[in-house]
Amino acid sequence: MVEQKRGSHKSQVGIEYQLSYMNLIGNSASQTVTGIDPSCGGNLVGSNNLSCVANLYLSIVLSAVLANSTVSNSGQMSTNGTNVTTLTVTNSTISNNGNESGENGITL
Repeated sequence: MVEQKRGSHKSQVGIEYQLSYMNLIGNSASQTVTGIDPSCGGNLVGSNNLSCVANLYLSIVLSAVLANSTVSNSGQMSTNGTNVTTLTVTNSTISNNGNESGENGITL
């Protein structure tokens, strides 16, 4: 199941997800982050990635595969995950994500 969360895609509790031939571009251009630290990058240094926005957000996933896809132009993370056991990225492009120190392509 995929649902919207703060402008990004979020997978719900599940066993395995296969995402193929997708273009996730600029879904998280806005980076309003709740909590004490107003920036996701700074929050990662002293805390965690749970409030970061991303084009793809994975939570409690045993296995996820991203194949033949483009994930780009997020204000913070391209792919953000918590409690992800295995993530496989094949034949995909992850670029131009994050605009501060500590923000990047994939954060688990």
